[in-house]
Amino acid sequence: MSLDPSRILVIAVPGFGDALLCTPLIRGLRTAWPEAELHVLVRGSAGGVLEGNADIDEVIESTRRAGVRETFAMLRARFRSYDLVLSNSASDRMALYALLMGRHRISIVPPRGNGIPWKNWLYHKHIEVDEDNWHIVTRVNKLGELAGIEPGQGVVNPRSPGSHAAIGEHLGGDWDKRPFAVVHPAASLPTKQWHARGWHSVVDQLNDAGLRVVVTGGPGDAERAYILDELGFGEDSVTRLVGKLRLGDIAALVERCSLYIGVDTLVSHIASSAGAPTVVIFGPTNPVKWGPWPYRHEAPVSPYAHKGSQHVGNVYLVNTSNGALVDLDESEVLEAVETMLDNPAGREPS
Repeated sequence: MSLDPSRILVIAVPGFGDALLCTPLIRGLRTAWPEAELHVLVRGSAGGVLEGNADIDEVIESTRRAGVRETFAMLRARFRSYDLVLSNSASDRMALYALLMGRHRISIVPPRGNGIPWKNWLYHKHIEVDEDNWHIVTRVNKLGELAGIEPGQGVVNPRSPGSHAAIGEHLGGDWDKRPFAVVHPAASLPTKQWHARGWHSVVDQLNDAGLRVVVTGGPGDAERAYILDELGFGEDSVTRLVGKLRLGDIAALVERCSLYIGVDTLVSHIASSAGAPTVVIFGPTNPVKWGPWPYRHEAPVSPYAHKGSQHVGNVYLVNTSNGALVDLDESEVLEAVETMLDNPAGREPS
């Protein structure tokens, strides 16, 4: 397939993490075809993950349960309007989207044995996805290889205008001149959250190390209640910025921190990609597929094993053997924090 596309669509669904981890593919496409118009389809409000991304001309936000009228209107407006569609989704809906919107189509498909392989027939090129042993970054780079391009190096984080000043409104204008740590304890699922006892031990450790502790979190009611009420961090021990920053502001914040510590959530991916010394309390998700991609990790395969704690580049991933964070003793996390404070790796010296 010889390609010289003038309009390209990347389907980056279903979630926030998928959108962020498609950015190496998007960067590779922009490098290969700098004059092409490049659009990205995401689900819901995941477009915020791509704010300020100079590689993208338009972000299309599709609602999670789009009705027939909404779906028809979008497909009609974009019918066969893209020379090339690359899809990071094996879903039925996205297969039909790719067929109707793209002249040339590349996608992942389910592995052999998963029913009738009808989706394979819709694409000019496809790869059978390995859900257990491929990282998402590995997967999207394989899509790029099928298009004949070199993968982009590294994840591209969101950027919000005026981030330094927005952070300064809460931390003071000289916020980046004093060493600080960022703690991001909330996740989308309760099974990905650690116990309050452990978090308070970590905050005490960071305070003892002379670091200002900044606690971040999203604006949702459940997340605010978890951090502010259930964990109960006092203002005498931490600075609470829960729900006060845009995603791009948080990206700017973690770029300057002395240490980031969080759970299996989007912000942990942003921190590792920014080169921050990163400790991630990870589980029960498969780290081979979803572990935060280390800063400037250039190997094509996942840097992580399926189980156990592991230290790769600027990321120390703390993982229990059974994936249940309720069983994770704080001593393991405190050891990881100490290691990363003593031997930070990742970003270049400022």
